Parts: sequence; C-alpha cells; structure tokens
Amino acid sequence: LLQQSLVPAQEMSQWLGGLLQAQRGLQLMGLKSLPVASVSDLVAAKAAPQAAAQPTAAPAEGASQPRAAQDAWLYRHGVEITLRGNYHDLVAYLHTLEHLPRRVYWGELRVNAQDSPAVVMTLTVYTISLEKAWWVI
Repeated sequence: LLQQSLVPAQEMSQWLGGLLQAQRGLQLMGLKSLPVASVSDLVAAKAAPQAAAQPTAAPAEGASQPRAAQDAWLYRHGVEITLRGNYHDLVAYLHTLEHLPRRVYWGELRVNAQDSPAVVMTLTVYTISLEKAWWVI
C-alpha cells in the first residue's frame, strides 16, 4: 500500500517536470540525482553514533554479523532541485508537493533571498522503492 502511494523512482523526472509546469512563475535552475541508498544502510548509519556511545559485549564465537548489503530490500532515491521565483510561488510549490496523492519525502531545504524579490530554493526530494535501479540526470 505504501509503495502504491509513492512516486516510482523511474517516474520521478516526469513527475517533477509536471509539478514544475503547473507552478507558474518558477524557473528551474538545477536538477541533480543523488546516489541511491539502502534504507537499511541509512538506519544503521543513524544508529552507529548511539551504539558507539554505549559499551557492547563481544559477539559470541561463531555468531555471524548482520550485513546491511544482504538486508537491503528497500532503497531511497533522491533528487536535488533548485528553483528560482518569488517567495509566494516557492511556498505554493512546497504546499503542492506535500498535498499531492502521489507522495515524496523532502529533506534539506535551503533558501537564498539575497536577490529579493527573486528567491532561490534548493530542495532535496526523496522517494522509496523496492528497486535499486535509478534514473540519472
């Protein structure tokens, strides 16, 4: 059910393009695909600093260590998109992005308003997929 509600990785380019065309007043400044990451690797990396802070017992002899590469079955695909427009149009873009029936997740958001009223926004957008294959910009 979750997978059906997410934008498929292979359709991300077309989906982002259609979303941008619907938002008049925005100019695409850049679009960059990010490396595919296994969700299990991301979870393990986030847990590593916490685990390092706590003492752990040595593994029992003969016990196998879990390997994230073997556990990988879910992947995060990311795109960094840079848009230029006025503040109102950029906020409307984010609102639309959050309320569409097909979902994506967004991460880092940077805004540069030095040339106001023109504002440049860089946004990282992610989708989750069972497929490791990814499109490249």
